[in-house]
Parts: sequence; structure tokens; C-alpha cells
Amino acid sequence: MDRIIYIPVNGIGLGHARRSLRLGETLSRYGKVVFSTYNQSPAFSYLAKSKFKVIGLPSLSWAQSPDGGLDNAKTVLVSPYGAGVAISHLLIERYLIRVLNPTMVISDMRAAPIMIADKYDIPCFMLGLFFDLKREIDNFFVRQPARLLGGFIRELARRCIKTFITDFPPPYTLYERVMPEKIPSNFVFTGPIIDKKLETIIKETDLTTAKKQAKKKLGISEKKVVLFLPSGVKRSRMFFINSVLRIIKHLRKNKSIRFIISLGLIEERSRVFKIGNIEIWNWIPNLTDYLLSADLVVGYYGMNKVFDSIAAGCLFLGKVANNQIEQLALAKKIRDLGLGDIFNSFDDEFIEKLLHLVKQENGLRAISKFHKLIKRMNPTDIIISNVTHYLS
Repeated sequence: MDRIIYIPVNGIGLGHARRSLRLGETLSRYGKVVFSTYNQSPAFSYLAKSKFKVIGLPSLSWAQSPDGGLDNAKTVLVSPYGAGVAISHLLIERYLIRVLNPTMVISDMRAAPIMIADKYDIPCFMLGLFFDLKREIDNFFVRQPARLLGGFIRELARRCIKTFITDFPPPYTLYERVMPEKIPSNFVFTGPIIDKKLETIIKETDLTTAKKQAKKKLGISEKKVVLFLPSGVKRSRMFFINSVLRIIKHLRKNKSIRFIISLGLIEERSRVFKIGNIEIWNWIPNLTDYLLSADLVVGYYGMNKVFDSIAAGCLFLGKVANNQIEQLALAKKIRDLGLGDIFNSFDDEFIEKLLHLVKQENGLRAISKFHKLIKRMNPTDIIISNVTHYLS
């Protein structure tokens, strides 16, 4: 009988799904991999295109703000329904784990599977990035729920054999501001899980050569390139797209810069519209080449975009979605390290920050030590070496 490796994935956005899929592809050598995530989410659509079985679950109940972040007041109003969803997740996971009878559970920031695996003494691991949210919050009334949430996540991590932090090890940890003050003994820093094609290129070619080759391949003659990438969360994506389209006239004035804008409409056929120094894509099929060609990436703060940007030798100019505490913690760290900046809206200040970052000649120098860490670390190998004992 095949070993079952069960990977439940947090379905908000694509960051969790992408790193879990890369891990699942590696683990498939050791048994049958089964995923679960929220129905009608970007993560479900993304995982469903893979070769693996994907089980759909009811979505979590939280109210979004116009920019795709968290609307605290509306979320409180729907909390009775949310409690029902949480209970249903526990019941569904209990049923799934009894039916699947997995050899191992590797939860990507999903609570119910860890609780049920712990109850049935099934070896359980966790992929995580943030565990202490209260330090980033000034508002007392928001700080208390965040303190409880952080404590709950730390308790989940404690129940796992190992918790894999897909970030750089201290003192280079980018999510350092939302890490526990004392790192638990079962935490393993693996390094970021980045795009597979990008990882292969940067490990085989030095960064300067890789970036020159990408520009040549794409026929980009401009010295500087700015790449706009939307969020995987639908409301965030639409807010981002509408905002970017309103500043097209300002971008056209800077003719020495190539602006490449992805609308992230992956469900549509890939098409490109060119207006002078601007390219607007429905979605970019060969995104790795465009990442390597870029000097600056603009988008919402999130683990995929930030870690991929660093790997590709790009600075990052990002927006933090409303009440997304882990995004804020990451954004502050990126700004403090000189790897990018934060903007609040697409206004004159945004254009000033964009042009300032593009003109920085020492951008690659600031990124280089983190880029070298990415080249040296092998996150999926580190995870495999920690779990294979439980698959024998």
C-alpha cells in the first residue's frame, strides 16, 4: 500500500500553494502526495493544474477591505459564521485523516490538520513564517487578538515534530519582526523556496550574466526595467491593476525605463499590448526571464514576490494590504536593509520612490549577500532530510 503524504495548504493567495507544490513534487518520490485547500481560491486553481489530487474545503470567513486586506470591523460581524467554518474544518479534517490514513502530515499554516494529526499520533510538520504579531501593532484593541493568534500559532508549531521556516537563518531572517523572541528548538530555517526555473538559472550562472542574458533574450534595449506584479488574491489584484492603469501617463514620460505590467489574468490567453516604453500583459508566461531582466519589482508585499525578486537581483517597492501584519513586518525589514521601500498609494510620492530606487547604482550590492545565501541553500533538500526518517 502506498504511503500517503498529506499536505494541507493555506489558500489565501498563492505563496503557500507554490512552496507546498514544490515540496510535494520532491516528496512524490517517497509516496502518494495529496493536497487540500480552500474551494474557489487562487491556491485551489493553482494546485488543480498539477498532477496531484487536490481536495477542496470551505473557505475561511474573513471580510476583505477594498485593497484585498483585512477589514477588522466586518470580520467581527461575520465571526459567528466564521466559528462555524472553523468547526466544520475540524470535522472535515478528522474525516479526511481517518480516510486517507496518511503516513505524514505537512501543514502549510493550516491549524485543523495539525490538531487532528496530533490527536491521532500521526507524524506532523509545519511550514511557517510568522508567529508573533503583536509587536507590529499599536492599537490596543487589535493588539490583543493578534497576541492570542500568535500564541495559537506557536502552540501549533509546538505540537509538530519540526516547523520549517522558509526564510533565511538568523541574523538574515526577513520575517524576523514576527518571529518568537526565543526561537524554539524544533524550528528549522531552510532558506526561501523560490521559483524552480529561477533557482536553476541562478545556481548555474552568475547573477550579472543571467540578467544580461535575460534582457538580450527579451529584446530589451532600455538600461532599466520595472516589473509590476499583482497579488494572487482577486480583490487585491483588481485594486492593484486599476491603480496602475491610472498612472500610465506618468510612466510614459520616463522613456529611458521599460515598464512591464502583468495583470495576472492567468485564466485568460496570454496577450501583450505595447504603448511606447510600456508592455501590458494579461499574464506573463515566461515570468522568470522578465524577473531576471528587471531592476525593480512593484507589487504587494508577500513571500513569493520578495524572495523571487531578491533571487533575481531586483529591489522591491511594495504596498502593504490593510491590516496584513506579516506583510508590514516584512516591508519594514526590506526597507531597513536597503532592499526596497514601502508605498501607500499610487501617487506622486510613489513615482518619486520608484525613480529613486531605479536610479540606485548600488542596488545589486545591497542584495548580493542575500542572493548568495539563496544560491547556497537547498530548502527542499533540508526539509526532506528531516522527514524521511518518518517515511521509512
